Amino acid sequence: MTAPRLTFDHLLRSEWIKLWSVRSTWWCLIITLAIMAGLGLLIGGASSPGTDETGAVRPVSADVLLGYSTLGTSFAQLVLGVLGCLVITGEYGTGMIRTTMLAAPRRTGAVLAKGVLFTLVTLVLAVIAVSLSALAVVSLTSARGFDIVLDDAQLWRGLAGDAVYLALVAAFATGVGLIIRVSAGAIATVLGILLVLPIVANLFASLTRSEWLGNAALFLPSNAGSELYGYEHDDGAQVGESVFALTWWQGGLVLLGWVALVWVIGIALVKRRDV
Repeated sequence: MTAPRLTFDHLLRSEWIKLWSVRSTWWCLIITLAIMAGLGLLIGGASSPGTDETGAVRPVSADVLLGYSTLGTSFAQLVLGVLGCLVITGEYGTGMIRTTMLAAPRRTGAVLAKGVLFTLVTLVLAVIAVSLSALAVVSLTSARGFDIVLDDAQLWRGLAGDAVYLALVAAFATGVGLIIRVSAGAIATVLGILLVLPIVANLFASLTRSEWLGNAALFLPSNAGSELYGYEHDDGAQVGESVFALTWWQGGLVLLGWVALVWVIGIALVKRRDV
């Protein structure tokens, strides 16, 4: 009698159990929801209707609604980045990775199952979080007397893009964790790339008046990915951007390229390293 063959479906089920068996998963996902929905409630409740020179209430445009609804993204991405690292590095820290690799000696399937599952879970969570944030903003601003503009495709594209961005950030962080394997180092690297590096690059570009450095900074993961949930006007430029700017789909492809890069490196290292 032959032993049952280990399939990708089996690996996904195993990773599902492991993902929900640790408290960090629950805490980070709850914090993400709280940040997105909480900031939506805060900005919606704090807004007050403005009037034009005739005394009529100004309608809230789609780009303003999108900005309000995605206000918590910068904070949520950091929480998901930390969790993405822990999904991988936690197993290395406890030594459980040895059992995982023993059960899946080819290794690639095991780490891909972990990455695919966590990305999909994050995508579902992000859709819920962005929806709650947008619902809070629209409901509270309407209740306070605003006229709301909802018939703009850019608004709905931006909200969907925000959820995709958060899922890709989670996938990127998981790939970095696969490369570094140590929780502290992986988290510091992810937060540095997402938060610190764009600030430093933009600061140096401003101080040196270097146009090429400013343009290069647009290709950093968080800068490029932010185009997914930015509002594009008819000329294709984002609000407040320089002459050179990525469109939403170009920014998404750049972020996807970063995800692919860290995962290709991570899988290559997993196959060569001892666990």
